[in-house]
Amino acid sequence: MMTSSNPRDQPVHDEAKLLDQQWERQQVKSFSAWVNSHLTKAGMAVEDLSEDFKDGKKLIKLVELISNEQLAKPEKGKMRLHHIQNLNTALKGIEAKNVRLVGTSAEEIADGNMKIILGMIWVLILRFQIADISVEEMSAKEGLLLWCQRKTAGYAGCDVKNFHTSWQDGNAFCALIHKHRPDLLTYDELHEQNPETRLNTAFKVAEQHLDIPQMLDTADMIQETRPDERSVMTYVAMYYHAFAGMGKTEEAARRLETVLSMNREFQEMIKDYDTRSSTLMEWLSAKQAAFEQPQPFATTDALQEKNTEFGEYKKSERPPKSDEKVSLEAHYSTLQTKLRLNNRPPYNAEQGVLISDIDTAWKQLEQTEKDYAVFLENESTRLEKLQRLSQRFEAKARFFEKWIQGKQEIASSDNVGHDLPSVQALVRQLKAFRGDVKAHHERPKQLATIAQQLQDGGYEDAEGVQARANEIAASYDNLNNAATARKTALEESLAKHEQLDEQLLDFATRASNIVSWCEGTQEDLMESLHVRTMQMFENEVKTFEATKADIDAHAQEQQDVIALGTQLEGECVENPYTQHSAQSVQALADEISELVTQRDAQFVEQKALQESREKVCKEYAEYANPLGEQLDAKIAEIRSTEHSGSLEEQLAAEKETQSVVEEFNAKADGAHELASKVSAEGITQNPHAQYTSDEIAARIEQLNGMCTKNINTLENQILMRDQSGISEEKMQEYKESFKFFDKNRSGVLDRLEFRSCLLSTGYDLPDVKGNDGADPAFDLVMAVVDPEGTGQVSFEAFADFAARDKQDATSSDQFKESFKIIAGDKDYITEEEIRRDMSPATADYIMSVIKPKEGVEGGLDYLAFTDEIFQS
Repeated sequence: MMTSSNPRDQPVHDEAKLLDQQWERQQVKSFSAWVNSHLTKAGMAVEDLSEDFKDGKKLIKLVELISNEQLAKPEKGKMRLHHIQNLNTALKGIEAKNVRLVGTSAEEIADGNMKIILGMIWVLILRFQIADISVEEMSAKEGLLLWCQRKTAGYAGCDVKNFHTSWQDGNAFCALIHKHRPDLLTYDELHEQNPETRLNTAFKVAEQHLDIPQMLDTADMIQETRPDERSVMTYVAMYYHAFAGMGKTEEAARRLETVLSMNREFQEMIKDYDTRSSTLMEWLSAKQAAFEQPQPFATTDALQEKNTEFGEYKKSERPPKSDEKVSLEAHYSTLQTKLRLNNRPPYNAEQGVLISDIDTAWKQLEQTEKDYAVFLENESTRLEKLQRLSQRFEAKARFFEKWIQGKQEIASSDNVGHDLPSVQALVRQLKAFRGDVKAHHERPKQLATIAQQLQDGGYEDAEGVQARANEIAASYDNLNNAATARKTALEESLAKHEQLDEQLLDFATRASNIVSWCEGTQEDLMESLHVRTMQMFENEVKTFEATKADIDAHAQEQQDVIALGTQLEGECVENPYTQHSAQSVQALADEISELVTQRDAQFVEQKALQESREKVCKEYAEYANPLGEQLDAKIAEIRSTEHSGSLEEQLAAEKETQSVVEEFNAKADGAHELASKVSAEGITQNPHAQYTSDEIAARIEQLNGMCTKNINTLENQILMRDQSGISEEKMQEYKESFKFFDKNRSGVLDRLEFRSCLLSTGYDLPDVKGNDGADPAFDLVMAVVDPEGTGQVSFEAFADFAARDKQDATSSDQFKESFKIIAGDKDYITEEEIRRDMSPATADYIMSVIKPKEGVEGGLDYLAFTDEIFQS
């Protein structure tokens, strides 16, 4: 009897049947593992696919887990009818996801039809595990294959062409793991091992470290001619999703690294500002205290020492502090710009170390320095005046003491005469004596006036001078009292002796007047010359000319007295009424003539000295006046010049201007050298100079500060442009709007000007409503651009605000989402998760500041940590 088939086809049919059974066995194992990878989340598992899906309950749970959709609750009954109803619920849930199950029915699954069940699971795997894999717009299978080829490229022994034979030797699995997690295995060592070792190692590592259940059997992979493609695809897709999630974790970690690194940078910049600003304010306070309320100096040496200290301060100590002030302002501006560009609140320094506080303290110190310089100048004038007064007092006191000493013998004499001629002589002598005393009655008052001036001026030996003046006044009073007493005695004697020599008396009287005048003139001519300027020299010359005119006016009287004295000496041996003689008067006249000659020589010498000083003053003025005008012109030029072109071109132009400004430093040194020559001459005021050396230095400081500020402003604008994405055309538009409303060219806008500027750029602000003038929307804007409440807005703050919508800085929500990814969708994170995905430095920083999650053992509250960073 013949059979219906060819005997030669029988081995082929048996081989195909055997191969189909092998694939089915592999699919059962791999698909079961895939199903359990999801059911374990609900505390379920399958052991036999043909049995465990019959009642439909686990199938419903599987569909809910993979689709994230809630299905109807399964029936609790145990009858087949209830099982069919549950299975239909699951199948409808699958179809609701646009998944077609051709030839699959609830009855087939309830009957345990393994092929139908495996086919259904494969469709689920394709839809929910593989379908979302997309590489260069290829199909899921092709995309997954291309991904495997790219990830294993370059690994020895790897040539992935399909999802069956290309995976039998285990190299591809090991290569995928090593590509993404080189810390889990050493590929080169495994490549030298046998396929069984490689497969077992890969399966074990994936299950223990990547949470990928083992879906394939090592023996099946090696022994079968062609492993089941669906099983391999299912297992490889698990690798794809595991590593894709790892990529998200790495990106989240990178984002956290970036934000935290920036946060540390901000903290360092704030710490640097706090330290530097405190140090500068301490210095300003110390210098303010040093120059405030200076005490008068007792000596010129002490004054000179303070003048030297003050000059050294202005030359060596002050300029570096000025540079530090400019640098600190630039540092503060850069810090605030970076904070605004990264969605961080502005840094509010403590009261007392704000930029405005430092600027106020600096201006106050500048005014105090000017007041201190004026004080030193006044002290120099005061001490010189006291020196002249002291010398004048000494000359007058010495002359008057000598005069009193010469009169003591006459005033104290008890001789009242022995005859009429002698009495007459004594009476006339006393009359002349009293006339002489009377002629000197202003001298004690003059000395007392000078002594009082020295006392009022704070002269160091004012008490000694006052005591000496009092002693001379007392001696004069004693002399006057003695003369009065003698007058009484002689008047009593005159009753007996009434003949006097009127001619001798006349000589005595006139000679006394001339001698007194001569002595006063001598005192004036013997005073030292103290002139500091040409004007003072000319005033002294006028005084000297007046003295010589007075000498000429007394010349005739002087000659008449000398002639009279010479005539009387020929008639009598001595004049009883006076000690003066024609010779003594002539001697005084000769002394005055000699003093006039000496004073003429002194004026010639002083004229040459003042002309030399005048030359030095004019030399400085001729150098400093043009330099000061150049500096003023350069300052005005920098204020009015606006560079065109890109920000980089404007920055280059500003740096070129800075190099030109630096050339003024050498010229300023020249002005300082000439000023030193003026000071060396003892000159404190230069009437020809429009600019002092300090004013030249101040303008150099101002130029350097303006250049530094302009360069810092442009650098911040470049930084803002690069981070915010604002085009240079838009930035130019902002500049033109700002310039238009900056009517006084102060570099800042007040509240009303800034509101108009915002509206001109298209910024939407609601109209002010109500009679109270409330403008809450604009108040919020001002709080951002003017955090210190100065009422003024700089261009940098305006541009920062205008650029906020274009910034790409990390937000608070992005920061929280990054933490959520690393934490596996939990609202807390653990130290192990932080140290797993963060660098050691960042992990240490987070652990030092993050707080525990309340109610979760080992949990850390990253939500509160994020709020603290973005709201501090």
